[in-house]
Amino acid sequence: NDSGFPIAEFEQALRESKPFVYQYPSSPLPLIFKAGDWKQIEKNGENANGDFTAGLLENPVEARLYWALARMDRETRDFLRREPGLPKLAPFAAMLDFYGSELSIRSGRVVVPGGAAAEPAWRQLVGAAPESPEEFMTKLWSRDEGWLAAYFDTLSRLKQGQLAYFTDPRRLARFYQALRGNDPHPGPAKFLVFRPNPGLSLLVTRLQFESKDAPLIPGNLQVWKEIVRHQPTSKIASGWAHKAGSWHTSEQLVEGMFGLSRSLNNGPLQIFLTLSEIDRARPHERRLSPQTVRLLADKFATFNDQYLIFSEFHDLDDPSIARFLAVAQTLDQIPDRTVRANAIGILQATPRQSGERLQRFLPPPPLPPAPPTPPAEQPPAKPPENPEK
Repeated sequence: NDSGFPIAEFEQALRESKPFVYQYPSSPLPLIFKAGDWKQIEKNGENANGDFTAGLLENPVEARLYWALARMDRETRDFLRREPGLPKLAPFAAMLDFYGSELSIRSGRVVVPGGAAAEPAWRQLVGAAPESPEEFMTKLWSRDEGWLAAYFDTLSRLKQGQLAYFTDPRRLARFYQALRGNDPHPGPAKFLVFRPNPGLSLLVTRLQFESKDAPLIPGNLQVWKEIVRHQPTSKIASGWAHKAGSWHTSEQLVEGMFGLSRSLNNGPLQIFLTLSEIDRARPHERRLSPQTVRLLADKFATFNDQYLIFSEFHDLDDPSIARFLAVAQTLDQIPDRTVRANAIGILQATPRQSGERLQRFLPPPPLPPAPPTPPAEQPPAKPPENPEK
């Protein structure tokens, strides 16, 4: 019996018709706010005068709000209890569950991503000032079915060095408009269980920079214009495919990736993130060439599971990657399904297991220079002949 219940003693007491006593102590838990504060949510409900725990279990909105507030710091949730109060917070329970853990209020002021320098840009974007927390947060959660709240929360998780790029006044509203698109529906608030749009978080946290304002682009801008134009895998991607032809800067490419983050398939954003990860630890002279970037993009739908190997083995240069994909393409054409599956399984084995096999794709190391040829030995000189003879 793994539960710890004394089943043997219980059976023995039954056989002997003796009373059985099992101590079942309760465990007190800390409560956020007072029970009366939570009952305000259900003033006219069935559990308005009932037990708080029972009401929490029976009311999913109240339970979700409780969980969201439990992940905030004390100063922030105490402020929210006063302004706007739990009854007004209840309609935003889903939004707070998804995007409330990074919310911070200090001295009656919302702390915005980018700090004081970014406050004017956030004031214009939200339509309310951070020094008016109730109005600021209500508009933040209400706008565009939750996309602005998702944007605010995602940027709140970044380090200061990354924030400087994304919260620049020229980019903050521009990137958000790309994310929102022409139609915000469906917004994050429509999702009941899982937090949507993981591509947004991956994009802003994994984007690399060559300098302060220059994102690192695998290959070059021209090849990404071609990739986006030839990857219209959804309605959103089709819209950005038309815009890609007018891109002239890396900032416009990043703007497009914000918009493409709402496309949930193996589209240009997933390709961009994967190839950026491959280039992440490579020295400058071994970064992917535009031709290899295009090759990897064209083969992404079929072979993206194998691309992890290119991130692990930095010695695989452009010719080696092309050779690897050529082998994978050949294996994929084996007619017998069992043989094909076994062959591909060997190829996509874990890097540690396939390390020796990968050596065949690496360029051969340069041969050591040949040792200098020693000079030919000269025969010993003959002694001079005796002139007297």
